[in-house]
Amino acid sequence: MKVTPLDIQQQQFQRAWRGYMRQEVEAFLALVASEFEAMIRENNDLKDNLRQALTRLGDYENKEKALKDAIMLAQKAAE
Repeated sequence: MKVTPLDIQQQQFQRAWRGYMRQEVEAFLALVASEFEAMIRENNDLKDNLRQALTRLGDYENKEKALKDAIMLAQKAAE
């Protein structure tokens, strides 16, 4: 089960006679949800950056292959 920031914010707990202070629990859940949302955003940004880097790497590999082929042709022509 994936937990989303909204799940954290909307989490409800049963009340007990000698339970925790409700305001502190709600404040903590809000903090956790905020941090979790920031981490999700950062993770998505890093995934996008990785995708772009892999695309550029593929382009460079294609250029490298083309240069190697050109060098091989030049060497054969020189012979």
